[in-house]
Amino acid sequence: FGCSTPAVYRAWDDLGGPTTSGPNDLEPAALAVEPRLAEWRDRLADATGEVPVLAGSGSTWFVVGAFPDAGTVVRTVPASS
Repeated sequence: FGCSTPAVYRAWDDLGGPTTSGPNDLEPAALAVEPRLAEWRDRLADATGEVPVLAGSGSTWFVVGAFPDAGTVVRTVPASS
């Protein structure tokens, strides 16, 4: 799934614009537009032990570091998603 950039920026405006809550001010807006992002953030955090950062307006999460067992992180998405 993806995040509509215009929708994320509208939500960002509705939420009051920039905050100092993290490295990406668009994260709360992206989560409001696409709540499924939270599940993938949490899965990535569980798999790596790190706090994921949202890239841009979504929908990509990343963590900084080397993860030799990265291949063990499995993505399963129902066909209807």
